[in-house]
Amino acid sequence: MITVIRASLFFAISVGCLWCQQSSTGKSQAGSAPTANVILTGAVMMEDGSPVPGSVEIRLFCNGSERTVAHTTLTDDFEFQWNRPQQPGSIGGVSNPPVTPFTGAESDASSVVHGSVQGEAGYCDLRAWLPGYLSNDINLNNPSEFDDSNVGVLWLRPTGVHQGNMVSALTLGAPKNARKMFDKGTDLLHSGKLADAASSFQKAVTIYPRFADAWLSLGNVQFNMGANDAARNSLERALELDPKVPGAWQIMGYLAFNEKKWADAAGYLGHAEQLDPMNSPTPWFYSAVAYYELQKLEQAEKSIRTEIDMDPQCRNHRARYVLGIILIARHEDVEGSDALRSYLASSPDPRDVATAKTALSRAQTNGDR
Repeated sequence: MITVIRASLFFAISVGCLWCQQSSTGKSQAGSAPTANVILTGAVMMEDGSPVPGSVEIRLFCNGSERTVAHTTLTDDFEFQWNRPQQPGSIGGVSNPPVTPFTGAESDASSVVHGSVQGEAGYCDLRAWLPGYLSNDINLNNPSEFDDSNVGVLWLRPTGVHQGNMVSALTLGAPKNARKMFDKGTDLLHSGKLADAASSFQKAVTIYPRFADAWLSLGNVQFNMGANDAARNSLERALELDPKVPGAWQIMGYLAFNEKKWADAAGYLGHAEQLDPMNSPTPWFYSAVAYYELQKLEQAEKSIRTEIDMDPQCRNHRARYVLGIILIARHEDVEGSDALRSYLASSPDPRDVATAKTALSRAQTNGDR
């Protein structure tokens, strides 16, 4: 009987909320868990494969407090000392989540436990910070999420989500003062000032409630701030006004994706792809993962191949990883193995390597039978 690989390809796209500007002493409090000093290393990379534009701050966010612990070197890596809490087996009584194949670009490795352990002693996220860009989080309380002392890659992407090239016709009716607030919000968003951008977009929709593009931009900023309920409300308002703006469907898909609502994610992203199929390869990438989780492997393969066709420069080389896993799940072991070898020969995320090698080993075993 052929062994079928069945591993979660959950690849969260959520981003952390705006970070508190508070200091953290790093000292153990009475009654807190014992700690062990470790040296952690990692790297920063751009999501699209471009060079990192300058030195990046590495920030540690623990229980509402934040401090800068390192800066990247000329080779875009970093190193710092951390007092790791000794909490074997669980975090605050919640079992550590299993290792998943996708824990790199735009991922939030701790998203599955944020709601229940954020107030526990020693709960820490690592983030990169560079004006105009957003970073994924790496949860340091889950040692299984990274390789020994190497936490892997913090991925940066420009502030703002692809919103499509289509402008709502309702925008043409926006009064001058509403357009002024919209333009101001757009400038603030590009500068990484998310809270100020949200305020400007909110003023725009208050002045002109039928401003569909402003509702979309407000939802985008709220999504990037981690205000998911508010983002969903704003995006639903945009879609009520104009269901043909693809960006709102796209971000709704990302919200559903983060919540592992795979059918909803595939549906929303499918709407975005249908309205503007050549806008960006990004929704095709995430719809492929959503279809895989639904075990709709034919649709998953179609989506990931579309993403690859739209990205001839291989800026998202992890697409080959997704393709390989999907093909092997479809028993197309030779082509799937070739895709995984191609990925491993490039610059794989360190935490993908074990899963890719396991998949290759199983494919080889299947081929020998």
